[in-house]
Amino acid sequence: TAGYGSALARGGWTVGKEGRVTVRAGVSAFRNESDRPGVGQLAYGTELPGEGKDGSLSAVVTVPISARALLEVRGSGNVSSRTWGDIETAAPAAFLVGDRALLGTNPAFPATSDRTDLSITPVVHFRWGTNRIKGGLRAEYSSFDMSYADQSAGAYFFGSRAALQAGQGAAVTLSGGVPSESFAISRATLFGQYWWTVVPGLDIITGLSWRRENL
Repeated sequence: TAGYGSALARGGWTVGKEGRVTVRAGVSAFRNESDRPGVGQLAYGTELPGEGKDGSLSAVVTVPISARALLEVRGSGNVSSRTWGDIETAAPAAFLVGDRALLGTNPAFPATSDRTDLSITPVVHFRWGTNRIKGGLRAEYSSFDMSYADQSAGAYFFGSRAALQAGQGAAVTLSGGVPSESFAISRATLFGQYWWTVVPGLDIITGLSWRRENL
């Protein structure tokens, strides 16, 4: 069985005389059982996740700071979770090399993957006649958590279905489970842009940015 559901919401408010706040939120979830034991795989490679959940929240705040300048702050947060395989019904994997098919459970299953993304971007906009300038900073943080729960003991390889029935093949065993991996990435970006309207219909735009990333 498979299913998908999602929901979105958006709201906006006026702050003071000219300030504005806009908020967006969304959630989604899906289920696809193509990776369950007993369902043959057409080829090697990445299969669709068995279950997935996503959530997002973002906001934009704009506040005038003078007659020619505007402060804009954007912030967002996103979370996602993926689960492959079924721990309770996991079965040994058997690859039919000639048919490019997989029987049983992929040896990489069951596994889970979680991700969280956060960002904030304050920007100052300045306008003077036909000149527009903006500059700002973007700070981002992403965390990843991947684990292989109850790792499979290994996999069997057979040249054909006849070889499978005859029990003629090769076995690959794994000693010890694959450890969980958790890591984070942080980024900082400085940017600026200059926009000059020479004449109506002719604009000259230049920009510059600098980014630093830590893993």
